[in-house]
Formats: sequence, C-alpha cells, structure tokens
Amino acid sequence: MSSPSCSSGIQPLVNEQRGSVDAQAMDGVDQDTRARTPIAHGVAGAQYRPDIDGLRAVAILSVLVFHADPGLLPGGFTGVDVFFVISGYLISGIIFRELEAGSFTLGSFYTRRIRRIFPALAVVLVASLTLGWFYLLPEEFVLLGKHVAASVGFAQNWLLWREVGYFDPVANTKPLLHLWSLGVEEQFYLIYPCLVAFVSRRWRTSLLAFVAGVGLASFGLELLTLRWSAEAAYFLPHTRFWELMVGAVMAVPRALPEHETPARLRRRNAQAFAGLALVLTGLVVIQQTFSFPGWWAWLPVGGAALLISAGPLAWVNRHVLSSRLLVAVGLISYPLYLWHWLLLAFLRIGEPSGPPPKHVALTIAASFVAAWLTYRVVERPIRGQRTWLARPLPLLGLLASVGSLGLVVVGLHGLGGRFSEQIAGAAAALHYDPLAGAKSDECWLSKRAAPDAFAGSCVDPPDEKQQMPLVFVWGDSHAARLTAGMRALQATRSFRIAQFTRDSCRPVLGLGYERCEQGNRFVLSELARTNPEVIVLFANWNRANATLSRLSATLAAIQAISSRPVFVIGPAPQWEGSLPRSIVQHYERFGTAPDRMDFGLLPGIAGIDRKLQQQLRDSGATYVSAWQVFCNTEGCLTRTGSDPQGFVTWDYGHLTTSGAVYLLVHGLPDTLWGRRR
Repeated sequence: MSSPSCSSGIQPLVNEQRGSVDAQAMDGVDQDTRARTPIAHGVAGAQYRPDIDGLRAVAILSVLVFHADPGLLPGGFTGVDVFFVISGYLISGIIFRELEAGSFTLGSFYTRRIRRIFPALAVVLVASLTLGWFYLLPEEFVLLGKHVAASVGFAQNWLLWREVGYFDPVANTKPLLHLWSLGVEEQFYLIYPCLVAFVSRRWRTSLLAFVAGVGLASFGLELLTLRWSAEAAYFLPHTRFWELMVGAVMAVPRALPEHETPARLRRRNAQAFAGLALVLTGLVVIQQTFSFPGWWAWLPVGGAALLISAGPLAWVNRHVLSSRLLVAVGLISYPLYLWHWLLLAFLRIGEPSGPPPKHVALTIAASFVAAWLTYRVVERPIRGQRTWLARPLPLLGLLASVGSLGLVVVGLHGLGGRFSEQIAGAAAALHYDPLAGAKSDECWLSKRAAPDAFAGSCVDPPDEKQQMPLVFVWGDSHAARLTAGMRALQATRSFRIAQFTRDSCRPVLGLGYERCEQGNRFVLSELARTNPEVIVLFANWNRANATLSRLSATLAAIQAISSRPVFVIGPAPQWEGSLPRSIVQHYERFGTAPDRMDFGLLPGIAGIDRKLQQQLRDSGATYVSAWQVFCNTEGCLTRTGSDPQGFVTWDYGHLTTSGAVYLLVHGLPDTLWGRRR
C-alpha cells in the first residue's frame, strides 16, 4: 500500500485544527446525515458513535461548571484531558482507516480540518476583538491582539507559557486563555499524520508499538518537565501529546469479533462503569493546586479510554452517553467551548469584584445560544460544502485576515484614541514596570528559587565614612516593591538596605510553601549575621487569621537575636481588579477620576488592619498602619502628589515607587532614614 510523503498537499500556511473539541465528522459530512449504527468491528471511526458525542458533552459541561465556579467542581478543568483522548481516537481512526483503504492524503486531511475548525474560530476571534474595542483599556487590548494573532497561528499555548509570571494578568480575565489547547492539538496534527503515514508504509506491523512508544515518551517528558516547571508541563505540546496518543492506541486497527457474547458484554459493561467512575473521580478529587497533569491526569485520560474502548454496546455508553440531551450538547461542544470562556472573561472584566451568580448563569446560557447559532449558521453549511467559504483558500484567507486585525491592534498600541484623556491617563498605569528598582531575581526571588539563593548585592555595602544605618526588609512581593521606594529615598537620605523578599512568602516562620518556610529560616539567620539598625516586615496580610499567632512567634524569634527596633507595616489598600480600572469605571459612572475614592476598594482590608494592630500592641514591635496612611473618611489615595500618572498602585495592591515613597515618608519615623544628604 502506498503512502504519501509529508510534503504532499501541505503548504506552510495551512493551519488546520479543531482544538480541544474535535468534530466526530471530520470528513466534512454533516453528522445528522451519518448512519446511527454503532461500530461493531473494524477500524475505529468507521461509523458514527453517539456515545462519543455524549462523552464530549460530559467533558464540555465539566469545563463550563468549573469556569463558572471552581468550587462547584474542583477538577472540572480535566474535561480538556478527556477531549484530548477523544481527539486522538477519532482522528487516528480516520487516518488508519484511510491508510487501510489506500485513500489517505495529507492534502485532503488538512482540507477537512480547515473546514471543520477555521469558521467557528474566526467568528469567535472577531467577536473577541469587537468586545475588546468596547471594554478593554489600551494595554489590555494590546494583549488581546497578541493572543488573537497567536491563536490564528495556533501558538497560543507557547505565548501563555511565556507570559506566566508573578505579575501576569489574572487568568480569568484573558478572553482567549482557553485556546491554548488548540495550539497543543494543532502542533500534534501537523506532525502526527506524517509520522503515521511513514510508519505504516515502512513498518506496518509496528504501528501499535510506534503509537504506544510515542505516548510513553511524551508522558516521561511530562514527568521530567513537572520537576522544573508546572506551567511548562501544562502548556507545552510535547508534555501533552501522550493524552492524544492514548486515544490513538485504541484506534489502531485490530480484529474484533462480529458477535457479542453475554460474557464479553458483561466485561464491556464493567469496563464502561469503571471508566465513568475514573472520570467522575477526577472531576471531584483533582484540585488546581495538584501537580498536574502528571500521574493525576490518568484519572480523566484512563477513564475516557475505558469508556471509548468499551464500545457503543456497553450499558453506560448506550443508555447514558447516547442520551438525546448529551448527544445534542456534544454536537455543539466545539463552538460552546470557544464561546463560553470568551463571554465569562468579559463578564469578569466588566465586574472585577466578581459577578453575581445570576449574571454568570445568564452568560453561560448566552454561550449555549451563541454555540447553537454558530453550529447551525456557520459550521454546518461550510462542512456541507454549500458555500464558497468551504474552500480551503478562502478559509485560510479569512483566518489570516483576523490574525492581521490582532496585529493591527498591537501596532496601534491598543487604539488609545478611543478614550478620553482622563481614562487614557489611568490606563497608562497598567503599563507600569513592576520590577524596576526592586532587584528582581537577586533579592526578590521566585517561589522556585532555592532558600539561600539571595545575591550578595542584597545587603548594601557599608560606608566607612558616613556610618549609614542598615534597614533590613523582610517580606513578600509587596515588601519588594517597598524597597523600590527605599532606593528612591536613598537619593536624599543616607541609609543602607538589606532586602530579603520572595513571591507569596510572608515574613512569618512556619507558614507558607516549603521553599518559603526554608527561605524564612535562612533570612532569620541573615538578620542575625548582618545585625541591622532597623528591621521592617511588610507583606500582603490578606489572611490575617492564619498569620496572627505565628507572626507573634516570629517577632519573639527576632527579638531573641536582636534588640533593634522592629516595624511591622500593615496592609495597604487593595482594589477590585486593579486601581487603574477602578478609576476608569468611576469616571464612566460619575464623570470624575478622583485623587481619593472608596469606589472599587476591596472589602476587609480595614478589618485586617485593626486585627493586626490589636494583636501586636504588646509584642514589642511598632505597628505602622498603611491603611491609615493612605485612607481617611473620604476614601483612599489613588495618586500621590500632583503628578497625574503617580498612581499608588498599578494593579490590585502592589505599590508603585511613588506609592512606596509616600508610605515610607508618611508612615515611618523620619529619623529612620539617617541624615539628609
């Protein structure tokens, strides 16, 4: 049997993909016209299986519930892993079947994929840019433009991985975050058909060994990648390919009995029940905090594999997964996957304090309507080849044009002319460089950095002539931003800084993640070694109840090794979403962008401030209320001084350099900073 070479029918700009939700009818024939007869034997994918559409419905509904409220279904995000298995099974079955018949060509394969994936994707990307025009500030619109262009090139997973960082925009406000899975599958299907065609021609009897070997290699790479980067293991293709290969293993041609015996059917029933139990267990047990994918991914992946391989005659598949309701949802699952997250993300952008459940429910309902319309008006006509758009070149041109629009948004800097001068001024704060002046990667460490990874430059060298006092700063990223203000003060005052800060690591012994706890012990030893004149503790004290008792013990440990004065700075005001967006929303509602306001303030910070102040009253430390420095009965400061760009923070609560200087000057004793230069 002849097989095509990898160059036949392929052009560099051919970017077909179906994404997290594959079409069972990938050959372009409308599913409603396909035979409803289940597969009894032969090569996988030969006939329509309603139970697979039902399984797809289980997966998409799990994802929807999780995205609506993670607390309702903690492991709902694993529905994407179920999609990967389904995709690997269906696409591999079609490839294997056509190879068996000698009719497989890469050109026809990618043509079908283009028809199936591009139309709905183009519609959703255009909708994202349209909504972005009305709702996003320039910096946010630029980010969306990049994501649109990356989604068109099916490289969204790589872009999202590169964006991962402490100050990366909140994930639930990225409208195209969910398209990372399209990138994974596109990269898989750009190389997989070529390899399968080559192997089937050279070593036909080794097809199963090849598919299984690639899957095992990918899983091994994932386990290795998890050791150094959970984000890389989650987003990158080579660590996810194994999930598709699990589906491919089940699609490898094999001889099956033509008739079912009662014993064999009982085994199928048991297998399907076990598969369903694994999938449901994953949905309930797996948490976002788990090391995922890793071994935990075998719950959804193994469960989906068992359900698919059990066949359409198993009781669960025949009576549950093949029910009319689940099949109907499965048919629109691809556009539903595309629409639901986009709409939820814009809802949360518009309501940064958290939309009420009613609004979330209405948004989910709207995503079902949009998905059904996309399926009926866009997908079916094009897959049925009843329009000129069903041709590959027009579809390629359409999607390329959408990607170009995204690049235009980037090139025009988010089209800031859409806004008034007041809004543009607030929006500019989103472009703030949070790492400036804070010694990132030297004295402001990431969660992964070793406990003792602080550089020698974290302690300013002594000045023998002036005998400048040493101010020791210990805390998290909020403390790191405070040191940027201290360094600005050094231009006019004579003091030195010792900076020991780490992401999400409060200066409290015996609290936090492992590297944090170990690092805090190291910082305590550095405090004893450096013997500073002043010690300053600052952090995001947003979980005061969990830190109060341990903070007192930490202060006792400090006082046991140093008699120097200790200042504990309480929580600064925090804002829903970000301060610049709160200012913009205030202007849109009331026509002003005030220097003080309580609009958009995150509730509860004042209460935490009072608790800390009361708790530390007899601790021997001096408590500094950042809340009282920034806030009064008229609200909290949004800007410092007369500079319209001098915002106190650019995000929810990390201080800008000007905000940090204001807190230091107005909250701590003037004598703390040595003599004036």
